[in-house]
Amino acid sequence: MTTVAKFGGSVLSDGTYWQKILKIISQDENRRIAVVSAIGRRFFGDAKVTDLLISFFNAAEDKKNTIWQDVALRYKNIACFFNIDAESLINETYDSMRGKDFSFCVSRGEYLSAKLFSLISGMQYLEAARLIKFDVNKNLLTDLTEQLIFDAVKQGTFVMGGFYGSDTDGNIVLFDRGGSDITGALLASAVNAEVYENWTDVNGFFVCDPRVVLNPHKIDCLSFEQLKILSTLGAGVLHAQSVYPVQKKQITVDIKSIFKPHLSGTLIVPNAPAAQKILGITGRQVKKLFVTQHKTNAHADNALYCCQNCGFCTLLLKETEKEKYFCDGILQKREAGLISIAHSGVKEIAEKTCFALSKQEIKHQLLCNDGGLLLIEINANTVNNAIKTIYSHFFE
Repeated sequence: MTTVAKFGGSVLSDGTYWQKILKIISQDENRRIAVVSAIGRRFFGDAKVTDLLISFFNAAEDKKNTIWQDVALRYKNIACFFNIDAESLINETYDSMRGKDFSFCVSRGEYLSAKLFSLISGMQYLEAARLIKFDVNKNLLTDLTEQLIFDAVKQGTFVMGGFYGSDTDGNIVLFDRGGSDITGALLASAVNAEVYENWTDVNGFFVCDPRVVLNPHKIDCLSFEQLKILSTLGAGVLHAQSVYPVQKKQITVDIKSIFKPHLSGTLIVPNAPAAQKILGITGRQVKKLFVTQHKTNAHADNALYCCQNCGFCTLLLKETEKEKYFCDGILQKREAGLISIAHSGVKEIAEKTCFALSKQEIKHQLLCNDGGLLLIEINANTVNNAIKTIYSHFFE
């Protein structure tokens, strides 16, 4: 049996965290494949390594070295914690970035994390560009990728950087931000893993953001379909596209915290048991909001709003592994707040939610209540207050 363990950037920012990760891996011999992200924020307001590398690529030549020194220091500090000399690795990485394109430069965070993790742990390094393959149009070649991975990891322990691969011409290709989750899911699928563990700084999915509501209710178990809805709505624990590879093979996903590894997290399974009425509450401010629904021939399994900063908003009516069905709508040019609630399909959820908001005199408009998803427009400056109000009504 094999367990694939992915470790996010938030738990790679300090040497003591790496020490916890090494202990977690050592405690289960089935954890023989690890996926690591680039180093994340060390404290509130800090820059992630990936953001620094984006700045590095866009910077003028005389500014690049200063930015790189910030990146290099993160990895030098980790290496120093373990008494590892990583100077040549870091310098060689910097030299390799000269004249390279955006994707190559931005991928070096995951590359450095995996190379350094290999040096510290003794796990064999896997080069993601050799195994995660795309065509020249940046479409993932799933079958080829899984075969290459399967052939590469038959025996031993391995670590690989997430977030990137390469096309058939050898050019680096990036997943979306947070794409290390997808890398881990592809590895889990390729080796028919029993479990895909996603280790982070929070102990699973919570009904809402702990930064908005203190100690919110944790969700013990979700189905793959429920996970896709929550991830699409902005629950940032797991990338929405990471669901498909593990769902195809019916691989259990376990979302856990390295700080509380002895506690159960959130399990993602094919069919979750009956859960609480409210699964997730998210909110965001949008510059322009889709408010008019048009008819479409596509069957509306789940209605999901995709609100983009550019102002183009679309109602996503149905999503499968290979296809998406969209319905365009009229844009309203004003700032607004969008509250999204994933629920168990109980009809009175919308009525109770609107009652709670009205009681607190929060102006709102019901946009959609379909397929276990409730969408409500509110004033842009009342998003957090609305989340607290809805949570309090259902859970306190």
